[in-house]
Amino acid sequence: MEYPRKKLDLSTVKLSRQKELFTERWGLVVLIFLTSAQSFAQLDQWREQPNYVECLTKINTNQYPDVSFQAKDLLCQMESATKAADYEASDLFLRQLDSMLSREPDSMFIMRASLEMGRLHRKQGRYENAFISYSSALDYFKHHQSYNNWGLALVRLAEYYRDLDRFDLAQSHLELVIELEKNHGPLHPQTLAILWHRYAAISVQMKLPIEEAVSYSERSLSYSEPNNFKEDMATSYLELGYIYYNLKDDRAEAYYQEALSIWRRLGLVHYEVNTLFNLARLHHSTGNIARCEELLEEVLELSNALQLRTPQYDALFLKSEISIANGRYKEALEMRGQANQILVDRMLNQHDVAIAQISKKYESDLTKHQLEMAKSEVLAAEKDANLQRKR
Repeated sequence: MEYPRKKLDLSTVKLSRQKELFTERWGLVVLIFLTSAQSFAQLDQWREQPNYVECLTKINTNQYPDVSFQAKDLLCQMESATKAADYEASDLFLRQLDSMLSREPDSMFIMRASLEMGRLHRKQGRYENAFISYSSALDYFKHHQSYNNWGLALVRLAEYYRDLDRFDLAQSHLELVIELEKNHGPLHPQTLAILWHRYAAISVQMKLPIEEAVSYSERSLSYSEPNNFKEDMATSYLELGYIYYNLKDDRAEAYYQEALSIWRRLGLVHYEVNTLFNLARLHHSTGNIARCEELLEEVLELSNALQLRTPQYDALFLKSEISIANGRYKEALEMRGQANQILVDRMLNQHDVAIAQISKKYESDLTKHQLEMAKSEVLAAEKDANLQRKR
């Protein structure tokens, strides 16, 4: 299987302030002048992806008749590149789209774009920007009583809080979606599919009864499978794989493989990498170390190329455990050091920036004390690695 690793060559895109002003005025047309023919073709590739076609179908001219095709095109290319984990390309689309939105007449479309921008910011760890994008969209949809969009914005915020390990806030936002549906009628099936597989993921992380997580996953599939929502189906299969892995149930691998096949068909590399790591961990637990190491190399190859920090950390940490078990202590210490640095960077970003935003809005009791605790956990991990090396 060849993975979609086409990367945008930005070496030919050199923006002076004069060209930036030109970009703001003319939008998408400026790409022709600032980008080589080859780079422009690389930009154009995202129109060939199934995610682009799906996006454009959702925001067809009947739904947003006054919005320019250029804005719709940029939004859908940004979404397509984001799902393929080509964040370099998606960031370029984001900047171009952002410069055009002020001239678009449809505020509902602008907020739809804001939700997708928030998703891109979240995936890249720009949590403050993600919070601003999500909350502005949420406030707009709530004010205009656009119930399905309101529900989707709440789900996106729940994903955001889950990233920050604030499962209490994530759960409360999902509960608001349920109340929204009770009070204002059925939401779109895909919004409900996302709602319930997010509930499943949070239930596992909150260590709620396993039966609840299985029930939530199956409920999500009751919306995604009949409607062929492939991405949501794969997400539920991944969650079920993780649940059965923890139960040491043989069904885990089949669910992982089913999710992996969908990610590959859709070209969603970020999710593919996460599933490959889960398979590696499964083989490690069953003693198939050779297969585990093969999968970890695949995880690192893809995550290093795309700068996917969480899979990098997970793979390095598991490889270090294998090295320790085989007496390769120096190698293990080097990998543990790389993993710990990734963890420190992630915690600093989350606790110093995003948690400050959450604390301000929700008056939570998160303080620098939590950051100090996080750092102490890192130091403890390093100390443990040193002890293992001495053995």
